[in-house]
Amino acid sequence: MPLQVNIPLTPEGFIDHQLFNGIRKFLDNNQDHATRNRETPSTELRLEKGGRYFSVRCILFQDNSFEVGYHRYHAPSRTRPCVSR
Repeated sequence: MPLQVNIPLTPEGFIDHQLFNGIRKFLDNNQDHATRNRETPSTELRLEKGGRYFSVRCILFQDNSFEVGYHRYHAPSRTRPCVSR
């Protein structure tokens, strides 16, 4: 099921939503930098919305275009201590 938040379906509206401030900051700090190394910069956020967990990744390409993708994952499990008998 897609991430359901009340945001416009334009790239600009999506990236400017408060949930994605980390992605926006990443882009602001890394786009148009002539000194960028040869590695392709990327960042990843983990979000919880409505009891669902999402991993959101942004990749910034050399031409300053970017790709944002997400996938849903299960809630982090709580680990119980191992008890030996």
